Amino acid sequence: MGLIDEYTFVVHPVVGGGGPRLLEGMGEEMALELVERWGFGSGVVVQRCRRNA
Repeated sequence: MGLIDEYTFVVHPVVGGGGPRLLEGMGEEMALELVERWGFGSGVVVQRCRRNA
C-alpha cells in the first residue's frame, strides 16, 4: 500500500541458522535509497533507507 516512507535496519554481525526472513512475503520489489549509515565498534551497523518514488 506504500504507507511506509523510511526503513531503519539494524544489522548485528551474528550468523543465524534459521527463522523468518526480513520482509518475507512482500509481493513486489522495492527500490531503496540509503539516507544515512552508522557503524559501531561492536560491528553493528544501522542503515536508514528511503523508498524511491
